[in-house]
Amino acid sequence: MLVNELINSDLNVSITLKKSDLFDLFREVSEQKMALENALTKEKEKVVYYTPKEVKEMYHMDLSTIWRHEQRGLIKGVKLGGKKLFAKSEIEKLLK
Repeated sequence: MLVNELINSDLNVSITLKKSDLFDLFREVSEQKMALENALTKEKEKVVYYTPKEVKEMYHMDLSTIWRHEQRGLIKGVKLGGKKLFAKSEIEKLLK
């Protein structure tokens, strides 16, 4: 019987573990948690930004439309090095 089957059954089950087995289980779960957190962090770091001109060309928007959407709070721009940039996710969210 698989562990999932035991969990989902109405059977009374007793499991005996050595302290070292329990420690290994917690270490493995902790390592998996850290790996998942690292993967999520890396995914968040992959933010792609576009200049207004790139947004205009890629999404066929007029520059005035881009600025108007920003003024209305429909998209958020960030300033970096004196240039306005828009996250790809912001533009895609607007277009949905």
